[in-house]
Amino acid sequence: PMPPVPEPFRIRPGESHELGPGLGRVKLTESTGAGVRSGLCPEQGLSVVFRAGGERCKPVGRAHSRPLKKWLQELHVVPWMRAYLPILADAEGQPLAVGGLFECATQRAAPGEAGLQRVWDDAPAILAEQEQISCKSS
Repeated sequence: PMPPVPEPFRIRPGESHELGPGLGRVKLTESTGAGVRSGLCPEQGLSVVFRAGGERCKPVGRAHSRPLKKWLQELHVVPWMRAYLPILADAEGQPLAVGGLFECATQRAAPGEAGLQRVWDDAPAILAEQEQISCKSS
């Protein structure tokens, strides 16, 4: 049986948060010219949320904003893992970065600008292609 989907939480730079058994942990690290603009991070930290449906994002390097559902299908994220993807969100709940997959272009740190990168350590296999090659046990 799959573990329950984690509750949303807040995370600040330098913090790490366990998502639950087999789901790894998320941390937020400071960077320059990478990740999301650190100016977007309120004092109480950025939100990490899980899919509610209807979210939209324009990934870095893509021409258009589309529903998250479409990007996850295009990237071959296995359906049963989609609910578990940690989504870094701004104060309005708009996605800034999705799982370990992509950042949303509009909020990306510019070259030389202070940024925050979310790292998803010990993440489970989420892509269909990974499943076929990854047979090692954790």
